[in-house]
Amino acid sequence: MTWQQFKEEWVRLNACKFCDGSHLHTCTSYQCKPAIEKAGRYAEKVIAMEEIRTMKRKYVTDLRPWFTESLKMRNIVTAVWLISDEEKKQLIVKFNEKLSGMERMAYLRCIGQSLMTLAATEDAKEGGESRFGNLMDMMQLREWQKKDEETIRNGIPHDTDEEEKSWN
Repeated sequence: MTWQQFKEEWVRLNACKFCDGSHLHTCTSYQCKPAIEKAGRYAEKVIAMEEIRTMKRKYVTDLRPWFTESLKMRNIVTAVWLISDEEKKQLIVKFNEKLSGMERMAYLRCIGQSLMTLAATEDAKEGGESRFGNLMDMMQLREWQKKDEETIRNGIPHDTDEEEKSWN
């Protein structure tokens, strides 16, 4: 079950717990929408963290929107995902199928060096520590594996709206 399906089902089953009317044992004159919104926010924050803590799901982010043309390397890189949980952070790179194993290893090494250089540059700009540098700290860079499809499909999307606002 995808995260969105799980969340919708959880909200459907638990929305009444967030309604003021349920504490008075009545639904009369109470709207369901505020309770549904509260339950949705609770699922996004508390339930998502519990799913991550119990290792049932991982946070996932599609990084393609932030990739520049040089990082896409003329369509050699077809997908890039950040997958993280409480224990580790992984940057997953999916290459075009036409590349040999040696070429993929070389490109992974180049991407790793570029990201480390970019993290060091950002840290220097910020005077020691930057958000990007902290993100890259202890990051594992690896090639896409078949099992990653299910992890991504069932994963919880990172909330990138707050980060985008701070970058602009």
